Amino acid sequence: MLPLNTDLRKRLFFGLLGFAGLTFFVYIYLIGQIVFNVVERRNAETELKFLSNNLSQLEFKYLSKSREINLEYAKNLGFKEPQKIGFVGRTTLTKNTLSAKGGSASGGKNNEI
Repeated sequence: MLPLNTDLRKRLFFGLLGFAGLTFFVYIYLIGQIVFNVVERRNAETELKFLSNNLSQLEFKYLSKSREINLEYAKNLGFKEPQKIGFVGRTTLTKNTLSAKGGSASGGKNNEI
């Protein structure tokens, strides 16, 4: 080994000691972050299970309520069946154009159904 003066040896020793200490603290910090992330993930999974259960309950309520809605129920609420049923076709949208005099796209016809 090459002879080194004591001042250089001390500086090298404390430099390596400082590097080892810094490495130790970075290691502890990273382990702490991993632990906190694992705990946070478990909390998120628990919350996800709770929300999934609530969603299932709401879907069940929706399906049971949707079975109750029928024509008779609508009539009891005051809805009436339409007297005249009209359908709109796609071809009318391509043939009609807007007029410069402020006309409608339907050519001035009433848009009643």
